[in-house]
Amino acid sequence: MIVAVVKQIRSKVLITESSSISDKPIDLNLIFEDVKNSDLPDLESEQAIKIVTQALENRDPSRIRDFFILENGDSPEEAMEDLIRISDADGEMSRIEWLGLGFSNGSTFVQVMVYTTIDADEKARIAQFAAGSDGKWRINLDAYLRKCVPPIEEVVLGKSVTSLVRVFVAEDSFYNGMYYDETEWRVYALASPDITDVLYAYVKRESSQDKALRSIIDNEEIVHRATLNIIKHPNSGPRQFEISRVIAENWIVGAKDFDESF
Repeated sequence: MIVAVVKQIRSKVLITESSSISDKPIDLNLIFEDVKNSDLPDLESEQAIKIVTQALENRDPSRIRDFFILENGDSPEEAMEDLIRISDADGEMSRIEWLGLGFSNGSTFVQVMVYTTIDADEKARIAQFAAGSDGKWRINLDAYLRKCVPPIEEVVLGKSVTSLVRVFVAEDSFYNGMYYDETEWRVYALASPDITDVLYAYVKRESSQDKALRSIIDNEEIVHRATLNIIKHPNSGPRQFEISRVIAENWIVGAKDFDESF
């Protein structure tokens, strides 16, 4: 199972979300009809692709906020450094694919997949747009960067007690060490295109976090994204963590933590 998930991620599996924030299934047709009739400004595919192209070609920090939503006090200069860093790592942009509307964490967004190529290796990042109070659509920078705090390489090494991670989530069966009792714990595999290791994350069965993750896992997509808070206990094994919060059912964070709805 773990190997399959990692292969899917590293093979650039295209991911779209359709997840519920309650125990009742959500009628996406009704949601999108509400969006159509709301004051949410339209964002057509050609316009979205144009914004992404301009955003990724831009090297002027003073224009960062024209294209991106910056959160957590990040400065335009820091954002520019991050974008240049991943551009160097991911290679030249080769194509952009329109994905359309998505819905998670109680909000609707627009998304496109950005493909890049370096050394004949194709990589992919998702650009997710949110509409601001000024009526303009901007890319959520943290989601585009797959931002983790601290960087996910440090998380893998167990250097942080508490971490925020943007990862792909799948079911797993690795019960070991302090998490040996599968009647008490449920385990998930966490993976990312930014690391080669798979992390094992545990939640108490029937907790709010467990129910939130089940709602993400139980939709029909092949691979699922989530933003999580995880804890590294001193007695846990290598790459073992405990999930303390399910912040979002995607890589865009909503106004409240996703697990509060369970």
